[in-house]
Amino acid sequence: MSYFITGSNLLTHYINTAGTTVVDVTPPVQGRPTVIASIECTEVSNGTPNLTIAIYDPKTPAVYYKRNALAVTAKSTTVYSEPFVLPNNWTLGVTTSAGIMSVLVNYFSPNATGQGR
Repeated sequence: MSYFITGSNLLTHYINTAGTTVVDVTPPVQGRPTVIASIECTEVSNGTPNLTIAIYDPKTPAVYYKRNALAVTAKSTTVYSEPFVLPNNWTLGVTTSAGIMSVLVNYFSPNATGQGR
């Protein structure tokens, strides 16, 4: 069975500097999970940082890594394109070990609906 999602596709852009973590993917409707379609990270400061993409459960110290300490070359783009659900009240973290990273998060509105075929 396959599913087709209908609804608005949303983008959020962040500039991430060394040692900082992007942890705010705020869906337009609070209280509902969000489908993250892709995360695009571009190194923009001519550095060679390590990139970590993770989701965090605020009720426990649990961290679930999508990518952990992935080596990134200067001026390159890394795309995480495996869709996943960001549960309600969880946070998405994108951390770089050095330099500046441009982060683009592509996600679907929690109001989107799915239909099985």
